[in-house]
Amino acid sequence: MSDFEADNKELLADLDQSRAGLILLVEELRPEDFGQARRGSWSISKILDHVIHSERLYTQLVSTSRMLVKWQQPLMHHGPWTALGRRS
Repeated sequence: MSDFEADNKELLADLDQSRAGLILLVEELRPEDFGQARRGSWSISKILDHVIHSERLYTQLVSTSRMLVKWQQPLMHHGPWTALGRRS
């Protein structure tokens, strides 16, 4: 397993653990709690929207990064990097 794959696996596990903790907290809320907010702050509903949007963006970034790493591995051994002495 490459360093990237190990880091990716650890980050995804952290994300799953954080999501599970958030779900436990949200399950305890009453419907009327979702509209609550401190003065000048986001409501709980808005914060949860932000978390969902951020997770979606993060998932897209991880997916793109994984694809780029897979594309670069063959190039590192057979492409212009070999000629430059950057073979890994």
